[in-house]
Amino acid sequence: MALDVKDKKILQELDFNARQTLSQLSKKVKLSRDIVNYRINKLEKEGYIKGYQTIVNFSKLGYLTIRFHLKFIDISPKIEKNLIAFLLKKENILLVSRTKGDFDLSFVIQIKDLFELNNFEIEFNSLFNKYIKSRELGIYLEIYHFQRSYLLNEKNKINNQKIIKLEKDTNKIDQNDLKILKILSKNARTPLVKISNKLNMNASTVANKIKKLEKDKIILGYKLLFGFDKINFSYFKIDFILRDISLRENLINYCKNNPNIIYAGWVSGGVDLEIYLEIENAQKLLELIEKMRNLFPGIREWGYTSFETYDKFNYL
Repeated sequence: MALDVKDKKILQELDFNARQTLSQLSKKVKLSRDIVNYRINKLEKEGYIKGYQTIVNFSKLGYLTIRFHLKFIDISPKIEKNLIAFLLKKENILLVSRTKGDFDLSFVIQIKDLFELNNFEIEFNSLFNKYIKSRELGIYLEIYHFQRSYLLNEKNKINNQKIIKLEKDTNKIDQNDLKILKILSKNARTPLVKISNKLNMNASTVANKIKKLEKDKIILGYKLLFGFDKINFSYFKIDFILRDISLRENLINYCKNNPNIIYAGWVSGGVDLEIYLEIENAQKLLELIEKMRNLFPGIREWGYTSFETYDKFNYL
């Protein structure tokens, strides 16, 4: 299936706001509602759309997110499969991804406190520690989300930057709010009627709760989980260690205006800045890194990792 301009426009609009209605999308892409629905279904079936994510500001709920990179040793395919299955069963694991480069697997865990982290590590290490050659932990301090403007070869991104950062003050939500967040975190396009039926709650009440979660900045937005491999793109992470921390703002502005960079994160532990991007190939990646090193001499060290596939990716 080759993507035409209308397909790309639909994808970009869903990346901007994955919870838009078919009517809203049809006006923006100038196609009928039925044709838009047909195209979306086809994009899902062909693997261009792998899911719809709700960006939950978990910091406002009192959670920390910690990223693990693992390098394996003496691990069989069966043991690796068991390790991944173990992670996928854990509700507080947000992301599991197989990688190539300095590490073999990355995952992100969401915790309320270090006791929760300690309990997880005790269980994990009792099962798999002998297969881990090395590990690197990093606490996310800020996570930036940017638009996939490369889909339409746009030089400037839509101003839709979303930022998750550490919050001193947290918001209290009730159990129904939490249930709504869990449903939307798995599929941002879940209809109100389906949510209300599942929770045995009036649809207008669900709508009001979602609006309040958005107003309180607990829900920051709705994004597309894109099948970048379908357009022969690759997914990479670049790690930077900085000599000059004052570069922070300029680096983020650069990321915001680069069409291929879709996430950036300030980290405590291991590296200073992580950049995630979807790009044509490793050569293009190296050209980008070289350009950034010339623009920002305060970059001390760098490295990159190729992400092969997601086994899990959500925000709650």
